[in-house]
Amino acid sequence: MWEEYHKLVNNFSSELDVLLEAKKEDLVKVADEKIADAIINAREGKIKIKPGYDGVYGEPIIANKILVDNVNNKKEHLAPKQEGLDKFF
Repeated sequence: MWEEYHKLVNNFSSELDVLLEAKKEDLVKVADEKIADAIINAREGKIKIKPGYDGVYGEPIIANKILVDNVNNKKEHLAPKQEGLDKFF
């Protein structure tokens, strides 16, 4: 991870330039296309976040994937779902 981070930051003027300004074509010249896509998707607000709580960071959600919780070693399906009001009563 740090190797990719340093490649990007060293090839652009700053971390903010990578995250906010760099064109996808330029990012792909330095990093894998999946990384470039992730940066562009984050920039455009297309990544959903599972909120954090009580000192726990939030996590990006990859739609229709299985997330393995490393702390509790449990699997959670991340397909979108909506709770009914009956859950709260």
